[in-house]
Amino acid sequence: MDEIPPYYSSFNRTKLFQSTGILPGDYRTIDKFINSYLSTESTHTIQDSVLQREIDLAEAWYWRARMQTVIDLKEENKENTEELENRRVPHALKKMVRDSDMVLELATKRGVELGLLENSNKFIEDFAVVVEPTDADDSAIDETMFVKYKSLDGREHNSLMDIAEARMMALAYATKKLGSWDESKMIKIGSINPLNVLWSP
Repeated sequence: MDEIPPYYSSFNRTKLFQSTGILPGDYRTIDKFINSYLSTESTHTIQDSVLQREIDLAEAWYWRARMQTVIDLKEENKENTEELENRRVPHALKKMVRDSDMVLELATKRGVELGLLENSNKFIEDFAVVVEPTDADDSAIDETMFVKYKSLDGREHNSLMDIAEARMMALAYATKKLGSWDESKMIKIGSINPLNVLWSP
């Protein structure tokens, strides 16, 4: 679990292929990896505390990725809030759209309190994402810099959603919260814990 990259980074494909024996374009190597992993001869154990931390991280970042849809809806209707009120949108969602800044800040503070968002102490109103500075960033002294999740563009938000959803799906499947490897069923999975870790008492 130590080698899992942060939720704003994908796995290094070269390392992934080398460690699994999967060859791109050769489906037989995928079957071979899965069969060896699931064989009764090999056992894979993980400490409960390590697994719980990974579940908590997955829930936090998955929640944040889904929250971006709410923020985007608010931005789309910024000029015309009356249009949102007139749409056939559930009352609870309208309230969440209106209060999205406050909800996001509360979630970020809770994530920092729980030690899930160590980098978010740079600012408290949103999850922090580490990016590599461009040559145009004169202020960049370090090799990395922190930006707010919501300041990224739509393509980057989509990539972060893909990462969060894939990891959440893997953990939901591994813990039997998800009965089959089926992306269409992920819409029903909001958390693996009884209540999302960001909102648990």
